[in-house]
Amino acid sequence: MYALAGGQFVLTEFMMDAIRHAFYYPVMHQLKTNPENTTMITRIVHMCNKCIPDHPESVQNANPLGTSFYPARTFLIPLHEGETIDVCQKDTTDRMTVFTAQNVGDADGKYKYAPEYCTGTLVKKELPWNTYIQNRSICAFLKRYYSHNTRHDIMTHDDVLIRFFGSVEEGKKQLTMSDTKWSIL
Repeated sequence: MYALAGGQFVLTEFMMDAIRHAFYYPVMHQLKTNPENTTMITRIVHMCNKCIPDHPESVQNANPLGTSFYPARTFLIPLHEGETIDVCQKDTTDRMTVFTAQNVGDADGKYKYAPEYCTGTLVKKELPWNTYIQNRSICAFLKRYYSHNTRHDIMTHDDVLIRFFGSVEEGKKQLTMSDTKWSIL
């Protein structure tokens, strides 16, 4: 888990081992088909593409040893008021165990076998979100999280741009796009 600048969310990823990301399709499927229930069970509010460190335009491969490219995904989890990252990590691990038990089977969007979840390394540096997440995924999250604001409204909040993109200039650069591109995020 990674602490994200702003302190309201943590970012987590599910790993098979030290270098390969775990199978996440059931989580992705349920977030798309039943987002409220999935968020209630798992606490996950958004799924993002993980970027290659210091390359926020890139997408990291989930299995660098494989011949096919599958994007590595990270999941945003909100912190409750006064909650520590350690407590959030334990709670998320417990919730994912429940989610998995409810989503095992042969149907589409189900786990074929139940993975085990355990807590891993905590990174408590509050770096800008684009340290870990692809810029396009951040824009999609901003569109959803600040749905009552236009893209142009978001660009007027320097603190938001710095939290997500590391600087006002980078934030404005990333959010400067056509209305068509914004609508399909």
